[in-house]
Amino acid sequence: MTFVLMVLAPMAVIFLLFWVYPIVRGFWGSFTLWRAFNPTAPFSGLRHYQTLWNDETFLTALKNTFYFTLLYLPSAIVVSLLVALAIEATGTLRSIFRTLYFIPVVTSTIATALIWAWLYQPQFASSTKF
Repeated sequence: MTFVLMVLAPMAVIFLLFWVYPIVRGFWGSFTLWRAFNPTAPFSGLRHYQTLWNDETFLTALKNTFYFTLLYLPSAIVVSLLVALAIEATGTLRSIFRTLYFIPVVTSTIATALIWAWLYQPQFASSTKF
């Protein structure tokens, strides 16, 4: 048990210091009139949130974000699942799907290898003068 605590304690400290503390501090800052170089931050309550709910631009952005999330996430999951099923499919189309999916990965590697092979050709090295 002591060993587990010794192993987990540094990660817990890092998590609290770089994840939880900024979230709590940012949430608290939303209730104050914080300024960057002013040491005082007077409490303003819910004034910022009231201003947001009365701002037409914010409400439009919130609505667009909601629609994007509602429409994009399910379609992205379905398309990803279909691509994964096509890559792992059995039958004659399996090799075609895998080839089409992995061509961009292989192409960049091949292009880089050809460029380096061309650069290392001894006949081209002597003709280049700097």
